[in-house]
Amino acid sequence: MTPSDRVTQFVASMADWERKTYSVMTSGSVPGEQELAPARASLHTIYDEHLTERAKGPEKWGMRLTALAPSSPPQYDQELTGTEDGPKPSVAYVLARHRVATHKSYRYSVVLDAKGKPLIDDIRVAYVEGGDWKRCPY
Repeated sequence: MTPSDRVTQFVASMADWERKTYSVMTSGSVPGEQELAPARASLHTIYDEHLTERAKGPEKWGMRLTALAPSSPPQYDQELTGTEDGPKPSVAYVLARHRVATHKSYRYSVVLDAKGKPLIDDIRVAYVEGGDWKRCPY
């Protein structure tokens, strides 16, 4: 699997998760933990498959496990636009753009683990074409 493959699978899984969870959360009645438990479990599965341990921490994607914050249109409805070399051979940057809010660009840092498996370690966002990469609110 390439770093691009990893990000492609991750954003597809996350966009699907956002659509399903948004539907549950906006179905009319306020969902309780019983209704949200499957969404939280699904998110854990996505994270375990695609993210490093560091990326799953509370300062990064881990915060979403508590808040369960899907959006419409999904934040992760993105298309890949390219790849760049990272600062060292074990890091690649995979670039993406939001399909609806096309002014938003994303840069995923993908690292190779000890077994050579690519995992997402970080994400940065630029809010204007050619803008500076800022910490993403995950």
